[in-house]
Amino acid sequence: MFPIYEQKDGNGIGHHAESFITHFKRICAESAANNGTKAFAFILYNFEDHNLKTILKDHGVFTKLDRLSGKDLSLFYLHSGIRRTVINFNTELLSKLGVEEECRLPCVLFFKLEKEKIVNIEIAQLNCDDLIHSFQELYSVIEKYIARACNSDDDSSDGGSNFIQIFKSYAKTVSVEAVTEALQILLNTVFQIK
Repeated sequence: MFPIYEQKDGNGIGHHAESFITHFKRICAESAANNGTKAFAFILYNFEDHNLKTILKDHGVFTKLDRLSGKDLSLFYLHSGIRRTVINFNTELLSKLGVEEECRLPCVLFFKLEKEKIVNIEIAQLNCDDLIHSFQELYSVIEKYIARACNSDDDSSDGGSNFIQIFKSYAKTVSVEAVTEALQILLNTVFQIK
């Protein structure tokens, strides 16, 4: 799990704008070189989603989600204290992936990388109604995605009826280069807003 920080120094684990883009490009290149499918996820939230922001700041939660995602899933979230940064990041990322109309925040945005294309975009809506259940909901969504999409060749496995209600899939294909370029411009722009 990788937070994306505004400040250049970061807080130990995580990335600032430039290192995130470098890391993202490296993962994409490695996946393309190995003819493999790499899965990504972005945890997206409104600035007002205090429960989700609170649990993402917790070191124990971070560790559990990092261990869960392992090598099967590269999991990212934006760590920002500036409302406009969060709004711009969410808007631009969802727009570049073509799912801005379908997405309601907070959510986890999943996609796979195949031959330099972003495919199999899936959105898991989160309720995050209370602090106690927010972590369990987030953990469960990621766990179910990994079990179904990363660890098995059978994409027909739904993981139970609750899984079908949580996830919505979109048949869109987007070039990695276009998204990476957009993310680079976006991060360089939004992190300059103070």
